[in-house]
Amino acid sequence: MSYSIDVCRHVLAIREREGMSFAATATKFKVGVASLELWSKRLDLRSYKRKIRKIDLEQSAEDVRQYPDTC
Repeated sequence: MSYSIDVCRHVLAIREREGMSFAATATKFKVGVASLELWSKRLDLRSYKRKIRKIDLEQSAEDVRQYPDTC
């Protein structure tokens, strides 16, 4: 069964606030321990934001002028 991100965050927040183990939290919310562990790992990864890289148009145009037949 698939749970929304909001539900996952809510369950993990209660776990952290009450200082519960994964096993106790799983029993309380009737979900698997492995699910809780995956949620914990995945939500940590989702908080990471990637830096958006921009292409320098002048440098790109110069590269095309130098190497016109590589495309």
